[in-house]
Amino acid sequence: MQLRPETWELIRSLYRRGFLPWLCGGNFNKILKTHEKSGGKLRPYGQMENFREVLDECNLLDLGFVGNKFTWSKTYPNGGMVWEILDRAVCTVEWYDLFPTTNVQTLTCVSSDHNPICIRLEGIEIKTQRLWRFEQIRLENLGCRDTVVGTWGRSASGSPMERVIAKLEAC
Repeated sequence: MQLRPETWELIRSLYRRGFLPWLCGGNFNKILKTHEKSGGKLRPYGQMENFREVLDECNLLDLGFVGNKFTWSKTYPNGGMVWEILDRAVCTVEWYDLFPTTNVQTLTCVSSDHNPICIRLEGIEIKTQRLWRFEQIRLENLGCRDTVVGTWGRSASGSPMERVIAKLEAC
């Protein structure tokens, strides 16, 4: 909790750089408004106000959620319970303009007091590439074998992965 001022300053710093649309999600460990908490003592107004100020200053939009409203809960020995919305995703207006169908889904987790969130970029088609495999039968073709041996025998510059990519492209 003592790191919150540093977190707010980091968010402001990212905003001041302002050259790319961005999204930030995770456990902010703060609520924005009193209705984001059920049970237990009320949160101090100043804590909520500081969080709201950062979001307002940086023009960040809260993406809301689909699923369970609360992302954190605690059960006390006396049977009392507290639920809060501590995990969320916020984004710049520019991000939202590019990805207006982005939604945040609250998942269920039984091994933690936090429910994870899943940020989904709905409507964006993800193109999968067919997996490339080397087939041994290709070496039976003498021309193919000569190409592979010659290409992989040459030296290449760059990082190890850059060298592999260059050799694959040359084949």
